[in-house]
Amino acid sequence: MFFPQRTYLFLEGPASPFFSQLAQRLLDDGHRVVKLHFHLGERLYWHHPGALSFRHPLAMLPHVLGELWRQHHVTDQVLFQAQTPAHGLAVPLARRYGIRNHLFDHGYLGPGRITLEREGSGARSLLPRDPWWFHAAAEGLCEPAPPVAWPAPGALARLMPARYRLDPGRRPPLWPVTPSPTAPRARAADVNTPFFILSSGGQLGRNGHAPQRHHIERVIAGFARVAPSRCRLLLLPTAADRHRHPPRRWAVRLARRLALGQRLDFLAPTQLARLLPHASGWVGQGEPEAHLALAEGCPLFALSDAHYCLPGLAESDDLELFWRYPRAPEADLYRAFRRVLIHATQLEGDFYVSAGRDRAVMEAAERLTANISPIERLLHASRARVAS
Repeated sequence: MFFPQRTYLFLEGPASPFFSQLAQRLLDDGHRVVKLHFHLGERLYWHHPGALSFRHPLAMLPHVLGELWRQHHVTDQVLFQAQTPAHGLAVPLARRYGIRNHLFDHGYLGPGRITLEREGSGARSLLPRDPWWFHAAAEGLCEPAPPVAWPAPGALARLMPARYRLDPGRRPPLWPVTPSPTAPRARAADVNTPFFILSSGGQLGRNGHAPQRHHIERVIAGFARVAPSRCRLLLLPTAADRHRHPPRRWAVRLARRLALGQRLDFLAPTQLARLLPHASGWVGQGEPEAHLALAEGCPLFALSDAHYCLPGLAESDDLELFWRYPRAPEADLYRAFRRVLIHATQLEGDFYVSAGRDRAVMEAAERLTANISPIERLLHASRARVAS
């Protein structure tokens, strides 16, 4: 199929050669490519001439981007993770100028897939927030195949994300890290005692921002105030926290201050598969962890706005009510939601393994050059009421 020539501006990408390989595929297909570096580490992976570097204050970025768009007649903008300050400016500005945004991220449902959406991802995804829309959209879709289990990256590749921006505190590790034998171990939870799981969302680490830690403390204080006295609260470090030892001293002081005693403890990641089916509820943020809970039928409360915050799927309004009366997600709705999510936003592949990159580049290039994305196609074809 013939596609008109387009010009793709690549912004910051993952700590891997993925963006460079994708750019080469687009060049082979007759398109033009421009690259703007934001960090020295990006030069390790970009292998095409003519790349530019942004060395100005962040406030100058709209001006620099505007000049690049005009000079190179940019039609599309490609980036990894929209949450960075630079991308937070670039995405809405490009949309205002009629330039398409293509946003990559880690797979919503965990390893084996990567995320690609247009114009927004996560809380800003184009996916509607109407459960009936997902039921209607899923009717014509096949059940997705299980993701391919790509081999784990080598030891050197595991170290690169931390050095990518030359600032270890700004990017969490990209693979779960096996806990150190010297790390504090969580006590085995008793499945006969009611318990909730609180996913930290990267807010428990020692280098975390104080406002984030205080947010988690307020959540725990609400649990201590209204949750049934027999319930325990188990803190689950996410992938962003697992390279650090859990802040046990902080948890002990907090439990003493809130009179929680041993009702507050850490949950070892190795215990998660066994304990999750018995949990009274899951509270937190972060796509892979939330989807684990939904797949097990565990009641879910989202601490931040997310694409899975649908009526009947996840709660997000009254946490104190959730501690007392958690409601399980609707199984039929989650199956429809998952089917649509994989069809519309997920690619088979991996950013960091050679075979996974090759697979993802093929599918990503096809989606980047298509006039209509899978989400947009579903929205256009749907007759259901859309409440986005």
